[in-house]
Amino acid sequence: MKRPALLLVHGWGFSSGFWRLLRGVLPEERCQTVDLGFFGQATAPFPLSEPCVGVGHSLGFLWLLHHWGHPDLRAKMGLDWLQGLVSINGFSCFLRRDDFKNGIYPQVLQRMQRQFIKNPGEVMRAFCHQGGGPNFTLPVKSNQEFNAQNRAALLEGLEWLATWDHRETLQQWNSPLLVLATQEDLIVPQAMTEELFSTHVQIHWSPKGGSHLLPLLRPEWSGLQLGQFLNREFSPSPGP
Repeated sequence: MKRPALLLVHGWGFSSGFWRLLRGVLPEERCQTVDLGFFGQATAPFPLSEPCVGVGHSLGFLWLLHHWGHPDLRAKMGLDWLQGLVSINGFSCFLRRDDFKNGIYPQVLQRMQRQFIKNPGEVMRAFCHQGGGPNFTLPVKSNQEFNAQNRAALLEGLEWLATWDHRETLQQWNSPLLVLATQEDLIVPQAMTEELFSTHVQIHWSPKGGSHLLPLLRPEWSGLQLGQFLNREFSPSPGP
């Protein structure tokens, strides 16, 4: 049985190039990428040529849950178009709700949405700094370089964070699942990760930090965990 390819989905404020370092430590894995159009043209490889293991960073994991549960894709591709899921600094719901006490307060995201309309560059720099990457170079250097299409995509991504709640979708998931996280994450705090995932699967905590940007700041550790997961769940069983 051929091992499934990886379907890589980046988070808010990044592009498909986000995965370069992680792909570099997994050179033998076949990869397809989704680009959500925040800094360029949005692309998604649908219909997939084969079932994949979905790997989502941050909002990217929520995006994978949303699309796995989407009736149109289920009708076209069946339920098995995703054979495994990997959450890296990810979540199935972002905002606090009555039954989700460790979500992010809505006022925080609402303020970010208002500020982004006025000064997207400053919001992006603050986001990257809070995420743990103060030296991360933005694809754009001034507000004027955010074209209308990319501004709209970034605002739409913030709306996904505000409205998508796929905790029930995650409850329906019964295939292999890997969760990688950091206890120092300021965007997806430890308590939030534990509330969302601890009843589903063991959470693998990075022993050396990495904040919210594990694939950028801890690519070797992330790649090791992902490789072990793939070997464990998708390598052919030895013959008799």
